[in-house]
Amino acid sequence: MASTPTAPLLSGRSQLLFPAIVGIFIVAILSAVVDLGVAALATPAVGPQYRFQVVGLLFASASQFTVLLALIAVVGTLGGPRLAVRGAALAALAFGGFLIVLLPFYALDFLQSRRMVNQNNLKGFTLAGMKTGAFAAWFAVMLLWAGWRAFQASRGTDETEKRMKGQGLVVGQE
Repeated sequence: MASTPTAPLLSGRSQLLFPAIVGIFIVAILSAVVDLGVAALATPAVGPQYRFQVVGLLFASASQFTVLLALIAVVGTLGGPRLAVRGAALAALAFGGFLIVLLPFYALDFLQSRRMVNQNNLKGFTLAGMKTGAFAAWFAVMLLWAGWRAFQASRGTDETEKRMKGQGLVVGQE
């Protein structure tokens, strides 16, 4: 299904640049995913510490994924291709939901891994683990919200006009 452009906000010359910018952001997301995969494969897969490290790396990269998805949505909104906005919206919804699903498992692995930490390092480990989990939860909520809003914004102009038509108060009509 081809993407039908909405009314672009910028000039025609700048429209030529937007697909390349979206492509750069997608390659940056893929690079982060590959980095995460390499780190996961390089770590020995043994017990809760492995899961805690891998999920912690994913949570730590949530900010990078969130910013890149937001930039794709912005460029798609400015450039007009609804497909970029819709893709960023779906990716944000999926990634936000994935983070929410992983949070309880991260918390359980955190508690189990915490028992194995030296007492001298326990405070730093606890604070770092809690910060990572808290920010992952915030990013999950923001991704779900932004994904939902971007999905609404990616509707076709006909759908948007139908929603907007008939709304509001018209003064002077009976």
